[in-house]
Amino acid sequence: MHQGRKIRMSRTETSRSCHTSKARTSPSTWSFRSMLLSCCGEGSSASAAVTGVALGTALAGLDLADDTVLRFVSDIASSIEGHPDNASASVYGNVTVSWAGDGDAGDWRSAVLAPHPHLVPVLVVPQRRLSTATARAALPTAVPLAVAARNSGRTALLAHALTADPSLLMPATQDYLHQEARRPAYPESMALVDALRDAGIPAVISGAGPTVLALTSGQGEEAVRAVAGDVEIISPGTTSRGVHAVSSS
Repeated sequence: MHQGRKIRMSRTETSRSCHTSKARTSPSTWSFRSMLLSCCGEGSSASAAVTGVALGTALAGLDLADDTVLRFVSDIASSIEGHPDNASASVYGNVTVSWAGDGDAGDWRSAVLAPHPHLVPVLVVPQRRLSTATARAALPTAVPLAVAARNSGRTALLAHALTADPSLLMPATQDYLHQEARRPAYPESMALVDALRDAGIPAVISGAGPTVLALTSGQGEEAVRAVAGDVEIISPGTTSRGVHAVSSS
C-alpha cells in the first residue's frame, strides 16, 4: 500500500508481520514497512491504521479508487485514531481539512485542497522521542475564549497560505494552543522553532512533536540546515495521490 505522503529518505525501515486468511484458504503473511518514526509527531500510527484498513478493503475486493471506499477507509482509520487529522492526509494526499460531522461519533468529514506549487515542507527529526500521551497530558483542560478565537483565525489563514499565498505562512503558523504549553516537554525542538522563525522561516512542531516542520516556499532544505545545523533533515515533498494498491509484478 502506498499512502498520501511522498517520502525520500535514508533510514532503517521498521517491519511488522501479521497472519491473515483470504476467503478462508491457507494463511498468508503480510509485512508492513514504515519510514515514519513513532513518537515523533510524524503520523506513524495513523499511517499504520490506514494501511491496515486499506489492505482489508482491497482483500475484500473493494476498489480503492472509489470515493465511497476511500471515505470508508478514512472513517475507520480516523475512529481507530480518535480523530481524522493524520488519517485523512494518508487517505487522500494533498492538504486535508477535517472536522467532526453532526451525526454520531465517528462521523468524520474531510475536504481535500491542493497545496501551493511553491510549498516545500522540511522536517527536522530530533534524536529524542515523545509519546503522544505525554504530549497531550501537558495541555491545559481549558483555555480562555479569546485565545481559542485567536487560534481559530490563524487556522483559517493557514488553509489559505498553504494553498494560495505562502507569503502568509509566518502569521498563519503562529500557534496559541499547543506549543507553548508543551515547551517543557521538548525544549530543544521549541528552541529550533524559535530560531527558524527568527530567521524568517515559518516553523512549527509537527503533530504532538518533537519533530519540527518548516514550511518553506523556495528556501528549501538549505535554509533550514543553515539554522538547524548537523541534524537529520527530511524533504518529504507533497503528493496529490493518497492510499492506493500497487501490483508487485
